[in-house]
Amino acid sequence: MAFNSLNKWVGYVDRSYEQIKNSLISKLQVYAPEITDYSETNIFVIIISQMAGVAEMLNYYVDIMARESYLETAQLFSSGYKLTRLTDYRTKSYIAATVDVTFTIKNGGADFPVTSPYSIPSGTIITTENGVKFITLEAAVFGIGDYAKTVGARQGVLQSNINLGSTSGVAGQRINILGNYSEGTLSLTIGGDMFNLVNTLAFSSLIKKDYITEVYTDGLPYIKLGGTFNGFLPIAASSIIGTYETCNGASGNDVLPGAINTIDTTLTLPTGSTEITVSNLLSPSGGANIEDLDSIRLRAPLDTRTLERGVAYQDFIDLAKLVPGVKHSAMDYCCGVNAVLYIAPNGGGIASDDLSTLVEDYFLRRKRFTIVPT
Repeated sequence: MAFNSLNKWVGYVDRSYEQIKNSLISKLQVYAPEITDYSETNIFVIIISQMAGVAEMLNYYVDIMARESYLETAQLFSSGYKLTRLTDYRTKSYIAATVDVTFTIKNGGADFPVTSPYSIPSGTIITTENGVKFITLEAAVFGIGDYAKTVGARQGVLQSNINLGSTSGVAGQRINILGNYSEGTLSLTIGGDMFNLVNTLAFSSLIKKDYITEVYTDGLPYIKLGGTFNGFLPIAASSIIGTYETCNGASGNDVLPGAINTIDTTLTLPTGSTEITVSNLLSPSGGANIEDLDSIRLRAPLDTRTLERGVAYQDFIDLAKLVPGVKHSAMDYCCGVNAVLYIAPNGGGIASDDLSTLVEDYFLRRKRFTIVPT
C-alpha cells in the first residue's frame, strides 16, 4: 500500500546524505525550473546540503533507537539492562571460581591420623603461590583416624565493615559497591539495622528491610534499596555498612592444580602433628566477570520463560543455566522417577562440589512436586 503524504520533496525511503540531497535537487528541477545553477556554490544547493546533513543525522539516531529497542539487535549494555528490567531480570556481578581443596595432617612429612576429633573452621584463608586467595566454605572435620579431608573453597577476599556512604531518603536509591563485588556475598546494615538480600523487590512490602544487588547501566555493581511501592525506605543520612567478598572473576579459573598450597589462617595443630598442608587436585571453575550483553541475551529470556519454576523437561535445563557459575547444562530423563542433571561450569573443567550443591539448593527452592496416589 502506497504511503500518502503531502511531502512532495523527499521520499521516505531516502536515508543517506547523498540520497536526500539528490532527491531534493531532482525535485527542485521539476518544481522550480527557473533555477538552472546547481553548482556547489549556489545558495540553494548549500541550503539543500545542510538540510540533507541534518536529515541524515536524525535518521541515524532514529535507526539507533530502533536497534536498541530489541534485545536481539541491541549493541549497548545499558540497552540490555533497561530492556531486561521490564521483566525484573537482575544483571549479575562477578562470579567467584570455586574449587575442592584437601587438608592433610602430617608429622615429619608423613600422613598423620589424628588421635582425637579435630576441625579446621569454615572461612579459613588459603592462597596460591602467586597470592590468589580462597576462602573455605565449610569446616573440615576430622574424626579419630582421619588424616585428610576435602572441602569446598571460593576464590575471593573478605572486605569487612566497608563504609558505603549514607542514605538519601529517596526511594530506589543506588549505592555503588566498591571493588570487584562477588555476587551473593553481601551482608548489609543501614543505620545499625540488618537488611536482607533478595532476588527481587517485587514481593517486598514497605516494612520489609530488603535490597537487591545489580549491575547498572554503567557496568558497575550497585545496591538498590526499596521505597514508594516495594521495600522499606530508610531515613536520610543513615550509615551504610557492607561486608562482602571481592574476587578475580574469570581469571580465578586460571589457577593450576596443586597451586593452592599455603594456609594463611593461623591454625592450632592436632596433638602429635607437625604441620597441616593444603592442595587442590583440579583447577577452580565457575568464575565469570560482570555479566555482559551476550550473557544477558542468553539468560534473560530463560529467566522470563521459566519464571524460576521447574515443571517441564526444558525448564530444568534452562534453570540450571541461571545458577551463577554454570555455563552449560543437560538432563537425562526418560519416563522415570529420577532425572540426572549435568552441568559444565564457566571456564570449563569439572564442576566443584560447591557449585553442584548450589545448583541442588537452587532447584529445591523452585521445583514442583506431583503426587500420584498409589
